[in-house]
Amino acid sequence: MAEGGDQGDEIGAVRRLLAEEQWHAALKALGPLRRAREQDPVVWELQARALQGAGELTEAQFAADRWAVLRPGTAEPLVLRADLLEQRGKHYPATEVAEELVTLDPSDVNAYRRLARSARAAGLVPRARVAVNRALELDPLSAETYELAGMIELAAAQPGAAVDQFRQSLRLDPDNGRVAQQLQRALEAQAAKADGARQATKRTKTEARTRTRSVRAAERDQAKAERRADRALGSSGGRRSSRRDRVVGALILLLIVGLALVLRLR
Repeated sequence: MAEGGDQGDEIGAVRRLLAEEQWHAALKALGPLRRAREQDPVVWELQARALQGAGELTEAQFAADRWAVLRPGTAEPLVLRADLLEQRGKHYPATEVAEELVTLDPSDVNAYRRLARSARAAGLVPRARVAVNRALELDPLSAETYELAGMIELAAAQPGAAVDQFRQSLRLDPDNGRVAQQLQRALEAQAAKADGARQATKRTKTEARTRTRSVRAAERDQAKAERRADRALGSSGGRRSSRRDRVVGALILLLIVGLALVLRLR
């Protein structure tokens, strides 16, 4: 619990019920306390935790927000708020709350890990990378943080980088079966990515050869068409020349005959 010591028998009774996970009994006991001590942050903390345990997350979020208002500048209300937002799938708002935690204590490695996890879940990969790198600066021997870094790289579709991070995590915690599975997943993704790159290169080369053949075929067709046109033009020009020659020849013949007749008449 965030608040120290029991504040009265009623508070102590509620704490015991929460420790025993009797969520609904705790909520029932909190009813009159909440009405009598509406401005007491302890009551709102207990209310939020009881509602969280009972699975009433929206109501728990309201209570946690109220607790944070009554206890400004403290980490624990923010931690609970962030936890509830994650449970509700509200990853982007959880990232914003995690940013508040980092601002509150820039040396808190757990705050940076929380920020990295929330940002990754929200799809904010660059933000997640910055946070996890800061966490590694603060705690460079954390197998958990290297695992988180690997998960961020997988989310960024960078399986090679993920492999490096998971291997480092296993060096620090060799018996972690979960990380070993993550490493296997990253290796498979790395192989698939490499195969995809090879296939893409092969397709590109095939397409380039196909385009080259198509261009050359088009050039050959164009050349053939130009030769046929030239022959057609040449044949047509020859026929026109032949007709002109015959016409000229006939005119010359007529001229000669005409001259001959004129000379005979004289």
